Amino acid sequence: MRVVCMQEFPVQPLLQQDFFLQLRRNACQPALQMAVSTAWEAQQLVGQCNAVVWDGSSCERPAQVPMGSKALRLILRNILGTFDVMSFHLPFIDSPGGPRYRDGVKEAVGFFQRFSKEPVRGLIAAGDFNVAVDDLKTEAKCSTPLAAQPDSAVFRGRRLSIDACFASGSVHPDREFVGEHESPLVEVEGVWRSSNAEFFGTNDRDTFIEKHVSKTLHHDPQLWRLGDAAVASLGCWPFAEQVKEVSRMFRGSAAKSSGKKRKLNNPLLSAYASESDETSSAESE
Repeated sequence: MRVVCMQEFPVQPLLQQDFFLQLRRNACQPALQMAVSTAWEAQQLVGQCNAVVWDGSSCERPAQVPMGSKALRLILRNILGTFDVMSFHLPFIDSPGGPRYRDGVKEAVGFFQRFSKEPVRGLIAAGDFNVAVDDLKTEAKCSTPLAAQPDSAVFRGRRLSIDACFASGSVHPDREFVGEHESPLVEVEGVWRSSNAEFFGTNDRDTFIEKHVSKTLHHDPQLWRLGDAAVASLGCWPFAEQVKEVSRMFRGSAAKSSGKKRKLNNPLLSAYASESDETSSAESE
């Protein structure tokens, strides 16, 4: 099975959906599946997340081991057995030579050692350690091999090898095996998420709007017509840009309704246009 692990992925649901639809179309692979990690950490909206794409033609419904914003760990099952795939992105602490760089190496070593010694079942992990992989190898003193991508990042003109992958354990032979912390995923508009309420974290829609949407829009009828994915995406933009984004959404919807060919200036437009059309049809009925 081919698996793609992505880090620093956008948290806006509409951008995620738009990316995934284009990926399926361009790859001519309708069986592709995508899961994204939570956009929330300690009830705070984060600026990026992790994502995993895989061929779902032979896989059962995916599950996950909750990891917070640092990693997305999926449990995939097919005819070969049960195994885990993890996309991770450790926080940046300092660059090599900096006063806190050793703190970053220590955190990366702890993360690597924790997962490289798991005996329960196979784990395939790929992501960004945010420290030089050579330093990680020296400090970890672990027999689990690391495969690194040379010069995978450039920081202040210096080329760094910080992206790597590793595998541990083996595929579990019992397809009925259930992990201790396994939790189901739900498919929301084509993308697998931790829950239907993932868009707004622990808040409801009204509370999310109060906290993350500009007050100038709170009584705007246009905002009321947005679907949950569009509201969550809008809330990820700075307050100063949200009025403009809402206007773009509705200009795009009006252009589509008039039958004019238009060029989308923002991925939010294409995703919202279909939502708006569905709402208009429902109202006319």
